[in-house]
Amino acid sequence: MNYRDKPPRSLVAAMNYRDKPPSRSRLAPVTAHCARPLKRWVLFCCFFGFFLPFPVVFDHFSLFSPPLPISEQGEQILEELLKLPARGVSVRVAVNTPTSKFPLSDLQALERSGAAVRTVDMPRLTRGVLHTKFWIVDGAHLYIGSANMDWRSLTQVKELGAAVYNCSCLARDLGKVFEAYWVLGLPNASIPTPWPATFSTSFNMETPLELNLNDTPAAVYFSSAPPSLCAPGRTEDLRALLGVIDAAEDFVHVAVMSYLPTMEFSYPKRFWPAIDNRLRKAVFERRVKVRLLVGCWPHSKAEMFPFLKSLAAVGDNRTRYSVEVRLFMVPSSEAQARIPYARVNHNKYMVTEKAAYVALGVPWSPSSFPAPLPLPLAPFLIPWPLPFPLFLFLWSLPLPHFPFPIPISPSSSP
Repeated sequence: MNYRDKPPRSLVAAMNYRDKPPSRSRLAPVTAHCARPLKRWVLFCCFFGFFLPFPVVFDHFSLFSPPLPISEQGEQILEELLKLPARGVSVRVAVNTPTSKFPLSDLQALERSGAAVRTVDMPRLTRGVLHTKFWIVDGAHLYIGSANMDWRSLTQVKELGAAVYNCSCLARDLGKVFEAYWVLGLPNASIPTPWPATFSTSFNMETPLELNLNDTPAAVYFSSAPPSLCAPGRTEDLRALLGVIDAAEDFVHVAVMSYLPTMEFSYPKRFWPAIDNRLRKAVFERRVKVRLLVGCWPHSKAEMFPFLKSLAAVGDNRTRYSVEVRLFMVPSSEAQARIPYARVNHNKYMVTEKAAYVALGVPWSPSSFPAPLPLPLAPFLIPWPLPFPLFLFLWSLPLPHFPFPIPISPSSSP
């Protein structure tokens, strides 16, 4: 597709960020969009958030940055957030315990504005970090995606999120995840065993919430990790991910920042092929066509490439197994290359002919699931047409389009 051509309607939904705010009517239809963070976050701050609670969860806040033109968007979001308490909006922020890597100035400014901020000590509670990223607004609208609350996520990093409007059922269910983090943000908090019934859910892998999303019948639920943070009824995230792969009969398209069937942060290092095996099984037993679009940047682990080559080698013209792997590199100018932890494909999502799985910014390695360093998250299962055209568009970008995918084969080198 020529980049200058008008994209298909479903891609317009993913790329058009000048739309009017959805109706606040309780009878308004439930709508969902694949979304870049900036416009959705501004929309939430400016047009919603009037009197009801405004919970926000992110692993860190770093919106204010050195005086660079590319950082203005982060400062704009921070300014809008700081205005909310003065409008009578109850703002609550759950965030990972700050470190020296990220400044405290944003959180301190939020507290001075009247927002309530709690830091969650996940290293003590789970030996992991709080890596969830979502907004809930007015008990009816939500944003969930890969973007950090960081100015780089708005201009320098490739992200993907889903915004849902006019759905109080989903907002309430995601709110239970927020309330769990909020409780764990109290001093000397501990993880309850079991979780009280107020945190439980009836929406899960077996009984998803059935609703009309964009006037299309849909079944939706949130999953979470690690298991210790899953209240009764909540599907564990690894089980949800593997369930999407197992249900596929035609294709599995995956976009991730990194792909490692190893325990990335363990010592000694351990092999962990749970997801890799499931993809190979789908190819071999059901002839499912697998496409993997993996981020490649200076921080990519060297051991990732042999595993990608091994997976790509399953594709064979004689057996007609279909596996394709591409490295997605975001080009950088000399100035952009000096920005730390930027210019990377940071989104994580999977699309099959039946479902879409949107994760919140974690790599596909066991550090994101039960062990050894769990990262709490709440991925989102939605009707597959939303991110499907976006994946195909990125997959088919020819050189020298920006950004560009690079194929990888068993004989290629990164």
